[in-house]
Amino acid sequence: MLAHRPSPTSSNLVSFEAYQGPSKVSQQPKKKTSSSAHSRSAAEHPSSTRATRAWKLVDANRILTKRKYVRKQQKAHSVSGSITTEAGAKAESSDDRTLIPSDQSARSLSWPSPQSNIRTGGLRGNPFACYPDNSPSVHGALDFLVNVIGANAVPGTIHKNGFSPKASAFIHLGFEHDLVFHAVVAFAQGYDEVANTGTTEPSPAVLYHRGRATQLLCDRLKDPLTRADDASILTTFLLVDNVWRYGENDIGRAHYSGLLKMIEMRGGLDKLGVNGVLRSVIEFAEVTDIGDTMRSTITPALPDLKYCRHPFPPQVCGLIARLPEGYAEMAMQGYLSVETMVTIVSLKDWLNTDPECRSPAPHRQIGSARRCMLASKSPLGAMTEEAVCFGLVVTGMRSFHARFARMDHPVLDRIVELGEHFDSQAQSSKPTAERQHIAYITMVAVEASDKCIELQDHVRKLVDLLIKREKFAASWGGMEKAMKRFFWIDFAASRWKECWTKHLRRRAEEQALAKARAARSSEGASIWATMNSALK
Repeated sequence: MLAHRPSPTSSNLVSFEAYQGPSKVSQQPKKKTSSSAHSRSAAEHPSSTRATRAWKLVDANRILTKRKYVRKQQKAHSVSGSITTEAGAKAESSDDRTLIPSDQSARSLSWPSPQSNIRTGGLRGNPFACYPDNSPSVHGALDFLVNVIGANAVPGTIHKNGFSPKASAFIHLGFEHDLVFHAVVAFAQGYDEVANTGTTEPSPAVLYHRGRATQLLCDRLKDPLTRADDASILTTFLLVDNVWRYGENDIGRAHYSGLLKMIEMRGGLDKLGVNGVLRSVIEFAEVTDIGDTMRSTITPALPDLKYCRHPFPPQVCGLIARLPEGYAEMAMQGYLSVETMVTIVSLKDWLNTDPECRSPAPHRQIGSARRCMLASKSPLGAMTEEAVCFGLVVTGMRSFHARFARMDHPVLDRIVELGEHFDSQAQSSKPTAERQHIAYITMVAVEASDKCIELQDHVRKLVDLLIKREKFAASWGGMEKAMKRFFWIDFAASRWKECWTKHLRRRAEEQALAKARAARSSEGASIWATMNSALK
């Protein structure tokens, strides 16, 4: 639950300089000439345009970048053509100067960050004072939104341009409406704080932007035309998400009830705009922990699951043929219901579809998997089907979350419980599909939680238990072979490998330290025994 810093090209520079005149810095001292020489100069050169504020901004950028301005030679014009028109002024000022670095072409320039010590990789500068608020927390929050939430959203599930549609929608509406801007800053700041510092209390910056968003939202609710528009609904949703991250559920329920009322006034989720992104984030929240926490009662409609055994009907055979290898093996053993198999195929199709041609979040697949998990009554392996449905939920959550946070620790606890259930099967030499599936969801959850401080104990426990239980998990090659039997994503493979090899190195270092301590302890005990015997 946003784009890379743009690199100005030559066309950007021309458009930026379109309304600008010559800079005062660049003006050369004028020499005294006679009246005849002055008239000849007037005939050869057009009248100069007036310096504007935009050129001052360019000069400020020159100071920041420490690059050189190179003056172009002015073109000769006739006296008759010296009258400055609007189009002529634009062309003249754009041709007057160009920014040419000494080591590279203008196309490779990038706008510098006002501060270079921001840990997120560069600050969103505001040289034109265009933000609705310019408090110190704004730049860092927007930078986290762009560089972490938006750009690194989910392996294999982002748009072709490498940017999350959810984050893009937040930015666009944020620069159109002040209340959305404050809500977005509070959302990003809270996301960063909870994930990276482990705090349980909102910081003053979060409280300030949350309060400003709430105040502006109250003013907006007084107008019948804006009380249920996209900006008001998105602001309310972001406020629900923000208070949920800090465990302020009473405030969250108040916002959540208002959100549902707004959607009802709007005419339902189908009437929401922002290219379907707003509907997707709300539906995703409905089927995940946010909706469970904010609803007073949970009464899901459970399906009546149908199970088949060999020989399977032709329709079920066609369904099994579309399943990934690991799921197909469990289905052939009669562990999975037809509804669960349909959900697996649906999620597979969603993951394989071009991100621009599908819904931003697999909310329908997650909701279906949760209902099947609650209604599972498999006569052969109820726990197996429950684990499969839970794996679908984890995969769906990872496809929309940038990463897991403190509130997602029940997910990791549940994976530990499922792994302990299959401990008895781990005594056999040949791994089964059920055990390989536990390894798959463990890898997905560990990679999604690896950067959260508060989840580090859960992550280490998951990794250590799996390696202790399964021999194939002691190397990345064995893990890769097991994971390819389920939802394998080439785009995410490098992240999975990096994460798992890091934990393998950690375990090797811990084991080496433990052996060294044991050796020192044994050596000390032997020395002490020798000294005691000598004294006797």
